[in-house]
Amino acid sequence: MNLTLDHTEYGFGENYVDVPGYGRTGPSYYRMEVLRDIVNERLRQDELKAAGKFKSTCADNDIDDGIKAAVLTEETGEVSRVICEFVQGKLTDEEADAQLYTELVQVAAVVTAWCECIRVAQEKRKVRAAKRAEDVAHAAAQYPVGMRVRNVYRSEIAGIVIGITPLGNVEVHQDYQTDSPSGIILPSRRDYHPDSIRPELPSEHPVNELSDERNQCEGAS
Repeated sequence: MNLTLDHTEYGFGENYVDVPGYGRTGPSYYRMEVLRDIVNERLRQDELKAAGKFKSTCADNDIDDGIKAAVLTEETGEVSRVICEFVQGKLTDEEADAQLYTELVQVAAVVTAWCECIRVAQEKRKVRAAKRAEDVAHAAAQYPVGMRVRNVYRSEIAGIVIGITPLGNVEVHQDYQTDSPSGIILPSRRDYHPDSIRPELPSEHPVNELSDERNQCEGAS
């Protein structure tokens, strides 16, 4: 698969001139051609991957940035090689230009692939952030601050909702518990997943007994 180009489809600005004997030329006139070649090289990378030539490209997240940097360094090294060979007189102007163009296009294709991977990661973070915001909003609506709740799995653990964490968990200030190994009655604050707690029924909250228990605890301290 190759990307084709028709110059008439694009606006090239004013950064070109008509040179007698050469036609229209200048950096902006060739910009889309260069970008076309970079895209085609990028497509070639994917074709080579599909053919089993290599396992991954720099667009994949199964290789870390260190390896991608090594791949890019290898490609830029090829650019340096062409320059050195030209300086040493091993390449003519035409040969040097052709090889340099090819290597620079490959460098740009590797950079493009790496940028694609970064954009995918950025979009995934956006999606996760939106999901977290949705979870926070849902938890806040389900468990408003001040609501008394109980642990679904250990109904003796109860407390008051004091907030929602950035991850969408419910922050609960628990009643005095005899949960510690020493048996000492201590207050505690803990984050719960919304599914692990439930609103407390009025009949489950013996206010007088709880107040007496707190008073005894505070008097002992």
